[in-house]
Amino acid sequence: MDNLFAKTINVLTKEKLYLHRSQTIDNLSNILNCESCDISEALEENVSMDYDSVINFFRVEEAKKVMNCIKPNWSLPTVAKSSGFNNLSSFFRSFKEVTGETPFKYFLKNYCNNDSEELLHN
Repeated sequence: MDNLFAKTINVLTKEKLYLHRSQTIDNLSNILNCESCDISEALEENVSMDYDSVINFFRVEEAKKVMNCIKPNWSLPTVAKSSGFNNLSSFFRSFKEVTGETPFKYFLKNYCNNDSEELLHN
């Protein structure tokens, strides 16, 4: 299962499959030529996460990268969409699960100057 786990993570990250909003475990099992239940088992054994949680983890990491090089007219829907999320509610929920913060609070804390810290406490 460790080999399947490595292959799974390798394909997901190299091909950035997590950015495809329609990506499913069945699509991945076809790519890896294995059963979807084997992928689920490999993920659970190695990172104690199900497939959707792993996909959302990579999407949140992508969102953090997008926020790092954001344009002045950025918006959370744009960040969510470019990171592979289908909707804002799943973006907000997943982002908070992974980082412990809302996307906006994370952005202010990590990418704005220290003066914007005041906004978080008002």
